[in-house]
Amino acid sequence: MLFRSQMTRPRFTRRRASVGRDRWEEIKRQARARGLTPSAVLMTAFADVLRRWSERADLTLNLSLFNRPPLHPRIGEVIGDFTSVVLLGVTGSPTEPFADRARALRQQLMRDLEHSSFSGVQLLRERARQQGGGLSAIMPVVFTSVIGHTVPGSPDGSFGLFGGRGFFGTYRFGISQTPQVALDHQVAEEAGDLYFNWDAVEELFPPRLLDDMFAAYRDLLGRLSRDPGCWDEPSRGVPLPDWQAA
Repeated sequence: MLFRSQMTRPRFTRRRASVGRDRWEEIKRQARARGLTPSAVLMTAFADVLRRWSERADLTLNLSLFNRPPLHPRIGEVIGDFTSVVLLGVTGSPTEPFADRARALRQQLMRDLEHSSFSGVQLLRERARQQGGGLSAIMPVVFTSVIGHTVPGSPDGSFGLFGGRGFFGTYRFGISQTPQVALDHQVAEEAGDLYFNWDAVEELFPPRLLDDMFAAYRDLLGRLSRDPGCWDEPSRGVPLPDWQAA
């Protein structure tokens, strides 16, 4: 494991998995019954895993957002990068029921989006200015969801960036490499399946840690698709692998 200051050329690696249509439909059904969006469910599951390994109840997620403000009648015809970021504070007790935490996180995001004209990038710059720069001003854990976004003319309405054949063709290989990011989690729905990636700077983490975290996240999604009780019962937390617990 290296510290960021010791690295000269960060190297990103990708972990990739999916949830099949039937399991994913069950997760969405359970979410709808509780007034939750699929993205809120996935954000909460991701935060639960981060909480377990960081041993922090409160943390910050860096959310990528598609933000095309209606500044001109023909703005929809403009091709460009309309990505913005929002810094989402994750708070609350990890022992609360999963659905309650997901609901609170979604409500917090809705409040934050009311101030999206002052972006997360601007906020980080201002924070760095007040604190004199340094690593304390970096929010290096990112969550990106394109669930609900469709591409007209695509064979299945998808981008084709995660799996299957979409607007950009058949998926072969992908990676995101963003400066000052340590872990970037992306989710998308394509051809009825859920696809998710973790792109991370491997050297910033101890050996096997990312593998265990990714497996825990995948297992948590599996429990949410199989066990309705884990949505509403007091949370038992994300279990640690035996070797790490020891």
